[in-house]
Amino acid sequence: MLKQGDTVKNRYKVIELLGEGGMSKVWLCVDENNQRWAVKEIDKSSTAFKASLNKDGTLTEVEIVKELNHPLIPKVIDVLEYEDSIQIIMECVMGLDLMTILSSLKRKGSRLEEKDIIRWAKELAEIFVYLHSREDPIIYRDLKPSNIMINENGDVRLLDFGIAKYLSQNDEPMEKKFSGTNGFASPEHKKGIPDERSDIFTLGRTLYFLAAGGIPSHLKKTTLKDGSVVERKNYTPVPFSELDGVNISKALEKIIFKCMEDDPGSRYQSAAEILTALMDIGKKKEPLISKKLKKREINLISKISIIVGILLILIFILLFLLAILLGAEGVTTLPSL
Repeated sequence: MLKQGDTVKNRYKVIELLGEGGMSKVWLCVDENNQRWAVKEIDKSSTAFKASLNKDGTLTEVEIVKELNHPLIPKVIDVLEYEDSIQIIMECVMGLDLMTILSSLKRKGSRLEEKDIIRWAKELAEIFVYLHSREDPIIYRDLKPSNIMINENGDVRLLDFGIAKYLSQNDEPMEKKFSGTNGFASPEHKKGIPDERSDIFTLGRTLYFLAAGGIPSHLKKTTLKDGSVVERKNYTPVPFSELDGVNISKALEKIIFKCMEDDPGSRYQSAAEILTALMDIGKKKEPLISKKLKKREINLISKISIIVGILLILIFILLFLLAILLGAEGVTTLPSL
């Protein structure tokens, strides 16, 4: 397994550990040109790795990352497999994940702005359009703030395809342990039958989390009959009007709550539909009363223009007649001989 100071493929020097999860670590590396790269090292001896293997002994994440090519997903340039590990060499995204950004804002007593949430929602919807439109759709299954990096330009980069699956793999037995994140995963995901609409659910839950500034504390806890308080693994979202300090438009709230419907058939049926809905925010139709007022204003302006025109013509005629009269008075009549 890698450690600081090691070299990957005789080219990438390991600088520091960026993060780690159940079966992998992500290392910051630099090449001979001092260009930064990220190396995800998957530990084959971990329980999580063994639970994630397909029936044929392959790891879906490796198959998926090799074929991905989208500007909002870090580019993988090489995959190395060893007896004890798998190393995935990829583009290094410099920035902060959304969970870190939210935590920083919370400490300052502020929240994300709606325009930023809408911007990132559009980019995430674009990614899902790409993943879901493939011949065998890719179901990401684990969207949450900590897996979304915001780079130095303020754009989304979607990380960690560790539990992503192809839609065709739904007929395979469920994992020995639920793979996903409570509070974000869809009801059907927990039953082992996620599809494209499951990603739409997690997108809704993620946007709700961003808009609310986290999961409100009163939604995370429940009081039992004996008076004891326990943490909920899941929560039921409430309208933003019931949350202090949350200022989200009704248009965005409507989109978020439609994504989070428990019944997959009641959600948006594709990421493209979400993208269209997000693009329509701010393009409200003008109220009928405003149209009537504007029509009255136009009619009034027309009438005023006509009156002014008539007055100008009358003034011109008067000036013309006055000029003729003044000219006649100045004529000298010669005496007759």
